[in-house]
Amino acid sequence: MTRPPGTLDPQVTTVQTGTRLTITPRSGADAPAFNAFATASAIDLTQASVSVEVVQAAAGGAETAFAVGSSPDDFLRFLITTPDAQPSGNKGGARVRGTPLPQLIFQVRTRGGGMRELKRIAYDPVRHRFLRFRADTTPTAQAPRGFIAFDVSSCPGQGACPPSNSDLLPWTEEVRSNIEERSVQISALSAELSAGTSQAIANPGQAIFDNFRLVPKGAKGRMNRRNRRGIPLSFMPDEHRDRQRPDTAIWKRHHEVGWLSEPRWR
Repeated sequence: MTRPPGTLDPQVTTVQTGTRLTITPRSGADAPAFNAFATASAIDLTQASVSVEVVQAAAGGAETAFAVGSSPDDFLRFLITTPDAQPSGNKGGARVRGTPLPQLIFQVRTRGGGMRELKRIAYDPVRHRFLRFRADTTPTAQAPRGFIAFDVSSCPGQGACPPSNSDLLPWTEEVRSNIEERSVQISALSAELSAGTSQAIANPGQAIFDNFRLVPKGAKGRMNRRNRRGIPLSFMPDEHRDRQRPDTAIWKRHHEVGWLSEPRWR
């Protein structure tokens, strides 16, 4: 979805273990090389928030991303990367004696408007362990059609992590994008988890995601909806699909079925 088709590389391996997804970027790839999982069923952000746990981000300048959108020309994205040394005056870029540090970048791309960086902050794997997209369609003077918020959270110091309902996490809004700036309906989006490299990197590490969740609005103190077998809505293979639930998150590997293919698990 957010990665151009020519950059999707099956040698960037993906491994699913239960609810956990591990993406291993290639070492030393001269050209952009990414892989991704995207939901094959539409997500309605007017009815639910969507979140994921970043257990580990890729390293050494490799990219780790969580996005919602409809195409490479229309999406919102959390991007974790360590960019090259930034020039002085870079907005929010964290540097120590000229050495760049990992950053969490909030991006939005729209048809006709191109890519915009809303904000960037120093990435903290503890404080930014959980990432969430949340829509609020309440009209305001600044946002007549509402907005989509980029929220972050850490793991609570006690009890289960994450708690049974990710709405119980201590979420903090970092930035928002007005819905009128979007050129697609937020009731029919897909979510994407991706990782890879844009240039040759010797040790890119791995990106590890877990606990992808759709939480219906108004859910309090309970897990988001489950299928009949009681499996959380996370990376479910075909035999675990709940075909009665339109909000079930079914995933597809980009390099195998492509963005425009009929939605199905491979």
